[in-house]
Amino acid sequence: MARGACLPAAVLLAAACTLHSAFLTFSCISRRETLQATSAVAALAASTLDSQPVRAEQEQDSPYRTLSNNLKIVLDLQEAVNSGDRKAIMAAEKDFKRVNGYWRLELDRTEYNYMTDLTDKIMDAAYQDKPDQVKELYAKYLKKKELQIAKALPPPPKKEFKLFR
Repeated sequence: MARGACLPAAVLLAAACTLHSAFLTFSCISRRETLQATSAVAALAASTLDSQPVRAEQEQDSPYRTLSNNLKIVLDLQEAVNSGDRKAIMAAEKDFKRVNGYWRLELDRTEYNYMTDLTDKIMDAAYQDKPDQVKELYAKYLKKKELQIAKALPPPPKKEFKLFR
């Protein structure tokens, strides 16, 4: 983290030195060239201020957030699947895809492709009004080991937002 924070500071220091030498002393570099160089340095600084370690941390956290946020919605479809409510199943397609995002960052995407194909088959069966096939595919979807473990966990704590202490 500390190494990533030093780079923008070094770039801004270089820009300040360039401005100082161009406007306060006589040099062979024209003001236009100095402004162009300074804007390039500023663009470089702006691109490095978006630090990669923060994004990497978010990427590591995202699979668990997708399960904690969307798995409950997919699990609550059990009643709709049993009753054959195809509209409710098709309305939850985004939630299925978000749960599938749990496997998105794996190196071999076999699990992700399997779950995505299973979701597509569930949606096709719901669209074609085949409730028995939807029940079978939904049960197959929920048999996944990771979903069984996540289903057994307690719900995440609710975050309380306090503006003032």
